[in-house]
Order: sequence, then C-alpha cells, then structure tokens
Amino acid sequence: MENYGVTTPTGGIVESVRQLAESYARRLVAQITLRKEEMAVDDTGHYLVYEVLGVSREDGAKIDDYQNRGRFLYRRKCLELCEESHRG
Repeated sequence: MENYGVTTPTGGIVESVRQLAESYARRLVAQITLRKEEMAVDDTGHYLVYEVLGVSREDGAKIDDYQNRGRFLYRRKCLELCEESHRG
C-alpha cells in the first residue's frame, strides 16, 4: 500500500496522545456526573417553556442533558484541561 509520503507517528507520540485523551475523558466524565447530580435538584421551571413548545418532559430532560454535555465539550476550559494534561 502506498503511503503518499505520509509517515506513521512513532509509538511515543501515539502513547502520549492516548494518555492525554484518557485523562481528558476521565475529567469530562467527572464533570458530567457532577452536573447531572446538580441537575437532579435544579429548578425545572424552564420545563414549562418546553411544554408550551410541545416538547415532552422526557425530551426536555434530554435537551438539558445534551446541552450540558456540549457545554463541557466545547467550552474554553476544555483547552485549558488539555494543555494542563499535556504539561503534567
């Protein structure tokens, strides 16, 4: 198979990236778990808006869950955590 001049990363680089990804994944899971616990006791008054819009309570809960997961995935803190893990 021709590689068109693309070289395969060395094992050290691959291992470093794997470790960084695992570290980030652990922190992400911890943040999401904590937020889900907080959401269990949060005010759910905004569910009334969902209901008016025809969104079921179950789908409203999914919307909140996905929104919070997305917030952790894409916010600036993500970059800080990745950089910190790389240094550590």
